[in-house]
Amino acid sequence: IGSIFSRTVGLLYYSFSETFLHIYSFQQNTLTVKDDQDMAMMTHLHEPAVLYNLKERYAAWMIYTYSGLFCVTVNPYKWLPVYNPEVVLAYRGKKRQEAPPHIFSISDNAYQFMLTGECLISFKTI
Repeated sequence: IGSIFSRTVGLLYYSFSETFLHIYSFQQNTLTVKDDQDMAMMTHLHEPAVLYNLKERYAAWMIYTYSGLFCVTVNPYKWLPVYNPEVVLAYRGKKRQEAPPHIFSISDNAYQFMLTGECLISFKTI
């Protein structure tokens, strides 16, 4: 990741122009794709790390990733077998940490909290 900068300096009897590449460096996380189910737990949380994690999980067809309290979804633009009754049953009654990230986990947890009267549901789509 970098940016190209250009500047021209002019003096009374001397002028020059230079162009250079300014490179940004970021520290890399050491966790694997499977370990990075919740991006809030990353050691180094910056834009390149988030995009890299989403790209790696997407390449493994893991389209759901937690980011703190939120569930981030990357559209696979194809049908995946992640919405069938077996998957619903796999997430029913489980805590968030007991199963991989999925929208069914979020909805089941919201339902369980609703039954206890301690629920606040919020969502945002882009």
